[in-house]
Amino acid sequence: MRVRLGILICLLLTGLVTLWTIGPRLGYRFPSTIDDWSAIDKAPHQLHVVLRLGMPEDMRYRPGFVVWNALQWHTLGAPERFVGPEVWGLARVAVLLVGVLLLALLLVEAQRPRVLGRDPRWLLVAGVTLAVVTVPALGVDLARYGPQEQLLVGCMALGAVLLVRALNALLDGRRSWTTPVAAVAGVLVWSFGVLQKETSTCVLLLAPFLWPTIRAERGRWRLASPRQARPRAAPSRP
Repeated sequence: MRVRLGILICLLLTGLVTLWTIGPRLGYRFPSTIDDWSAIDKAPHQLHVVLRLGMPEDMRYRPGFVVWNALQWHTLGAPERFVGPEVWGLARVAVLLVGVLLLALLLVEAQRPRVLGRDPRWLLVAGVTLAVVTVPALGVDLARYGPQEQLLVGCMALGAVLLVRALNALLDGRRSWTTPVAAVAGVLVWSFGVLQKETSTCVLLLAPFLWPTIRAERGRWRLASPRQARPRAAPSRP
């Protein structure tokens, strides 16, 4: 599958702006006093509890956050070396950028053909992502390694895009090995985002807004059902 040049340009633009925003933090080689030291101390024990399907915290259930803390502060030489937190921190920002950008592109293309060439809708796609990463308060959170909202939003957005693309491929009858891979990856990525923080349940507020899309797609879903898809036998001649 070829990646469109417009997507790469949008990612490059938003990536450069984000790196410029969080650049000062990359120069520090010590954990912050907010969240980082707690993750360094508690993540290994909490990870063992999560792997046993237990609840590592008394009042909260966020296993995705625990897994990410363990990766960020106990791999690639961390916490003695700071390469691990920087690599995982940049990966978290990349997930947010890619998820928001692809979700914006999916919504822009929902009612009209694909965005190609010099289509001005690329400005809207890039603008949405830039608006997200340039909010002053969010810039502080992007520079920190503790907040899990970036993974929550990024993984849920990216997982939704993968699931929608896989479903569209099935409805259009396109058979490819990438379709089941995208579906499985979408479920896993979406779930990892949901399990970052309890506030992910707020996505249910968007459910009523799905009705227009569901009503518009009912015809395609009906054709995709086994009963409708089964060819009818030709009538026998007398």
